[in-house]
Amino acid sequence: MTAFGSMDSLWNMNLMSMMEKMAGEKPKSSLRRDIDENLKRVYEDALKDEIPDRFKLLLEQLKAKEAKK
Repeated sequence: MTAFGSMDSLWNMNLMSMMEKMAGEKPKSSLRRDIDENLKRVYEDALKDEIPDRFKLLLEQLKAKEAKK
């Protein structure tokens, strides 16, 4: 499990809560399923993205600094 392991389920709960408040009623199950699938797809795509080189460099610098302590 990654540091973001439960992030997608938390996101789903918050989104559904907002939708229920806005609509004044619970969304239909097919709508909920579609939203769940789309959010999971976006989350999985984000996990596949490469870490930018600048961020990798900053992590290396941080590790080097911590090793000196």
